[in-house]
Amino acid sequence: MCIVMDSTNTLAYVADRHLVARVNLGPSWLSNNPSTESYDVTEFVGNQASGFLNGNGCATRFFEPRYIAIDGANKYIYVSDVVKLIMRCVVVVAWT
Repeated sequence: MCIVMDSTNTLAYVADRHLVARVNLGPSWLSNNPSTESYDVTEFVGNQASGFLNGNGCATRFFEPRYIAIDGANKYIYVSDVVKLIMRCVVVVAWT
């Protein structure tokens, strides 16, 4: 599992199993009492099915996304699929 935060520190992206999930932490995450907030978790790209397929959103398939990084402008997420030994780029702005 790998977790990366965007530059606003309100969105987290989590690579786990065969997908990348997005967690909307909201502005209270930056406060002193973040435990009172409920967080929105969505399957951002990929889903529980393994495979290798480029596509939109949940139609995309990963075997094992292990490492992720996000650019400073929050426009692209780079995902390494360690089984296929490939780095893939996800366009964030198309799915926000």
